[in-house]
Amino acid sequence: MSKSNIKVVIRVRPLNSREINAGCGQSWEIEKDTITQVNERGRALVGTAAKFAHVYDQASRSGTIYKDVAMPIIDAAIEGYNGTIFAYGQTSSGKTHTMLGDDGSNAGAEPGIIRLAVQGIFENINRSQDREFLLRISYLEIYNENINDLLSAAVVDGAPAVTAQQPLKVRESTSGEISVEGLN
Repeated sequence: MSKSNIKVVIRVRPLNSREINAGCGQSWEIEKDTITQVNERGRALVGTAAKFAHVYDQASRSGTIYKDVAMPIIDAAIEGYNGTIFAYGQTSSGKTHTMLGDDGSNAGAEPGIIRLAVQGIFENINRSQDREFLLRISYLEIYNENINDLLSAAVVDGAPAVTAQQPLKVRESTSGEISVEGLN
């Protein structure tokens, strides 16, 4: 695989309690950096193998994925480079599990990539006493072709609450710079 600044990484999420109770099995076989869809008997389906920069199985931990994938992006951002961690997949594919982690109410709960990245950013800033930082973070969701600002909040009954908002629009300047209008 050629060297690139863009890496596509796959994480197979663990089965949820509903799937376990229904007796479902895993639908994927993983071998190194290749993932293959399998049938209910565990046999590979022809033509479904795909190769990626890395494939993490259902037993993988967010901390490992953070160290391998997100930490280099955070370290580069501290050095002044732009960085993006992008989660993509169909409904129930594990984006929220990976990015937000568990709610902490279960034994063995683990933080998601977002919490680990924020911790990493501030640990880096604390170690860099000789520099001043300006930190800008955006947290957006693209859902059903609408862009939503997940950091937009209002006060309802004295407490912050996410508000209903108009979807945001992608704009391109005359110089070719792409931005999301109204993103916090």
